[in-house]
Amino acid sequence: MSATSLGNEQRNPDELSSKSDVGFSEYEEALENDAHQPGTCCANCADYIVDKNGDTFGACVEVEGYIDGADWCVIYEALPEPEVPEGMSEAELATAEVPEEYRTASSQAGEERNPDELQSQEAVSLMESVDAIADGPAQPGQSCGNCAEFIPDENGDMWGACAKVEGYIAVEDWCTIWEHVSEEA
Repeated sequence: MSATSLGNEQRNPDELSSKSDVGFSEYEEALENDAHQPGTCCANCADYIVDKNGDTFGACVEVEGYIDGADWCVIYEALPEPEVPEGMSEAELATAEVPEEYRTASSQAGEERNPDELQSQEAVSLMESVDAIADGPAQPGQSCGNCAEFIPDENGDMWGACAKVEGYIAVEDWCTIWEHVSEEA
């Protein structure tokens, strides 16, 4: 009812729009909407709230009802790209040692990260989910934000980590080992 979205906004159940007011549609229908941009879907929207109860559906801070990560509406808001941490270059993010809070943290599905058993970002084809969906390797509704292996931002720098992949990971990223945060999916 009042969860926080991927873009760190809190849901207020008294201020929600109806799905019809925001041109809400499933992904395939969204492809026919002139406002839709390739690869965009609820799973990589700043307003999306990932599944919290294991039923595979999330919610939205702006829209009422159940929301599937593959859905889309006209108020889609891209997630902001996190800033590169001070003292690093963008090229170093893929192999950098993540902050202490993440080194052995547990993923959204409860898997503990083992720094000695991580795959490289290159080996898992890490990329932005919008590009992965638009170009084909990802299915609509998939992003690190709703992946079982993702470790969300724990120190306020807007970066997360992964229980299986090295380096800094953004919530809007995607890779080939993506697994839905809900066991039923």
